[in-house]
Amino acid sequence: FDEAHRVSRSSSKQHSGCYALAQAALMVWCLSGTEVSNTPDQYYGMYRIVQQPVYTDYPFAEPQGLTEKAWIKFFRDTTQRNQWNEKNLASLKVLRQGFALRRTKEEVQKDLPPLTIITHLCTMDPITRKIYRDLEKDCEAELIRQGNPEILKEDHFWTIYLRLIQLCSHPLLLGEERVPVPSKWDRLEDILAECSGSQQVGIWSNFPNTIEWLGNKILEHFPWLTVETAHGGVSKEDRARIKTGIQEGEVDVVIANPAIWGEGVNLQAISCGVYWDHHPSLVRRKQSQSRFHRMGQTKPVTLYDLAYRDSVDVRLLEWLSEKGKLARLITG
Repeated sequence: FDEAHRVSRSSSKQHSGCYALAQAALMVWCLSGTEVSNTPDQYYGMYRIVQQPVYTDYPFAEPQGLTEKAWIKFFRDTTQRNQWNEKNLASLKVLRQGFALRRTKEEVQKDLPPLTIITHLCTMDPITRKIYRDLEKDCEAELIRQGNPEILKEDHFWTIYLRLIQLCSHPLLLGEERVPVPSKWDRLEDILAECSGSQQVGIWSNFPNTIEWLGNKILEHFPWLTVETAHGGVSKEDRARIKTGIQEGEVDVVIANPAIWGEGVNLQAISCGVYWDHHPSLVRRKQSQSRFHRMGQTKPVTLYDLAYRDSVDVRLLEWLSEKGKLARLITG
């Protein structure tokens, strides 16, 4: 199974289908260039697929086999702020060595150019800030209603904070027309001016309407650039054409949704990347930045995170950082 992190959740239909196939196989390999790092729970899915024998010297092993309920109970500690039992995660680090080979990009591709990530903190205009504060009160009330905010899963986080994330992307996503141009645009305009004529630029956004708005805005201010957009509403034929244009140097700027181009796409011609808004999935983040920083890249890669001060943007970046620490704790 390639891109095996996709079958890490045992409750998914993808996992069920792959597990049924694995039951009939003589041998199974699970391949993934991305560590399964969002939650330790996800390692159970891969462990189940490869059908490892029971490790009787671990306290979560049961006579009938290893159940997901026992696995989660052992590694999660919902009474603690960080929600993981870090002492027990040391056991997971040992256990996963029986079914997961982890080689870092630095080990495999020693000649890969350096990657630099720069965070630009932007200031909301007064109107957007007032709208944000009103929405924030609603989100806080929802957190209180749902219980402990520290044990939120990724999908719950996305649901509760979606309106705040949309506002940080573009107020128009909420039907708010009082702010025609988000203040993030000023910084993006500077980046595009610096790269114009020397570097191809890739911009990531999670919202198709924002992607289209950015495409039109860039063409308005930089009419000499070739700009393309890629999201779920763009046909596969057009996406293929855009990818070819990028590789051949015919596209100066592409704005894309990491949900459709976060995996399996080679965009090494791009050496400057911008995250206009952010998603709580570390896998999506790692995969999307690896579209530029991968084998075949010949230039140093710079990624810019555009984030509003004192906002969900910053919280998302902090959460991704914490997930990265968790991944390193497990994978070494």
